[in-house]
Amino acid sequence: MTATIHVCVSCQDRGPVLASHGGGGSQMLIDALRQQLGKTIPASAFVITPQTCFGPCGRGVRLAVTGSGRWGWLFEGLRPGDDLDAFAQFLTAWLASPDGVVAKSDRPARLFRKTVGRVPPSDGGQASRTLGKEQKL
Repeated sequence: MTATIHVCVSCQDRGPVLASHGGGGSQMLIDALRQQLGKTIPASAFVITPQTCFGPCGRGVRLAVTGSGRWGWLFEGLRPGDDLDAFAQFLTAWLASPDGVVAKSDRPARLFRKTVGRVPPSDGGQASRTLGKEQKL
């Protein structure tokens, strides 16, 4: 299984989210993601791809995680450092999950307020899976 990590490239130096980290917006996040994920996840398990605008700007760079037949996830405002450590933990759990659903109890608490939502698979995955209360965002 390979995760595709889509990073908004329209978020160049916008808002205060990355300003305290020297600006650079999406490219800075892409570079930091490659470095951080490479510490714990094999390079063959993920691809980082630029994506034009996810919308509403001003909340920090957004990124999405998708994969064939798996639930996708959308995050916003991730910063290099602790946020990317937490994202690496999330991605490890997402890759280990059979369908991309990661229980709240298995997600790093640091990402709770940075998780915008999840999207059912569009290519015949287990979109009909019933998500119980333990699967709430």
